[in-house]
Amino acid sequence: YNNSNLFILSHTGNWYGTKYMLNIRSTNNLKYNNSNLFILSPTGNWYGTKYMLNIRSTNNLKYNNSNLFILSSTGNWYGTKYMLNIRSTNNLKYNNSNLFILSPTGNWYGTKYMLNIRSTNNLKYNNSNLFILSPTGNWYGTKYMLNIRSTNNLKYNNSNLFILSPTGNWYGTKYMLNIRSTNNLKYNNSNLFILSPTGNWYGTKYMLNIRSTNNLKYNNSN
Repeated sequence: YNNSNLFILSHTGNWYGTKYMLNIRSTNNLKYNNSNLFILSPTGNWYGTKYMLNIRSTNNLKYNNSNLFILSSTGNWYGTKYMLNIRSTNNLKYNNSNLFILSPTGNWYGTKYMLNIRSTNNLKYNNSNLFILSPTGNWYGTKYMLNIRSTNNLKYNNSNLFILSPTGNWYGTKYMLNIRSTNNLKYNNSNLFILSPTGNWYGTKYMLNIRSTNNLKYNNSN
């Protein structure tokens, strides 16, 4: 994180800034060259998205209602507007080694424990998947952790963001990140479940990719 911009290290060893990648105001700020989509920044520099969004052709892009859509190999259009909810850098803040993202409801959500992005050294990109380094030294792929393949896989209700899992279940992040006691945890069928205040158990198998309760500890209300 530098100069109000989050940078991600690609597998080629280059650092790519997300500041201008997700904040596209006009298609005039796009060009395609050498199998790479470039985005024009306000400073006049062109930023390549080849290793970030993996866009193969400008035919796979459309811009509508202040949202950039990307065409997937399955034929679906995926909007970036709510996928990361980074409308602009005004929706990002960095405090106490934690990156916060502003939600549509006006709440700030910290990615420190949700995504475990302590530093950009904890990010790598491989085989069309962004991986995040955990405190235990394991690399976790976000491909299934967030399961945000499309905005259809997201819904927001009662101040809670829900993510659709590959099994068809909706998992709320409200209780996934708000564990008050280890009594609210159970492990079954290779899946960690978290008890919500409403008495429901939420599985984190496809969200946090926690393999064992040995990888969890509870300290100082965290």
